[in-house]
Amino acid sequence: MAARFTTVMNSDDGAVYSRWFLMASTDPDTPKRSGYVLGLRVVEAVAKDVPVDRLIRLQGPQLRSRIARALQQLTHR
Repeated sequence: MAARFTTVMNSDDGAVYSRWFLMASTDPDTPKRSGYVLGLRVVEAVAKDVPVDRLIRLQGPQLRSRIARALQQLTHR
């Protein structure tokens, strides 16, 4: 799932958002609302290296970089 999400994580297409985060997904390969579970795994991975008080303040390129790195780690598990 992490590898698949990596290919669309920068999309601003509403259909991509729906597929990953809403109950409206009709994609049989993407369970409904699976983006939330994947997001939890990303936060767990990032929190191993970044204290929570700093984690909640990450923004922009720094945040995207951490997310991409965490997704890559999840892909290689």
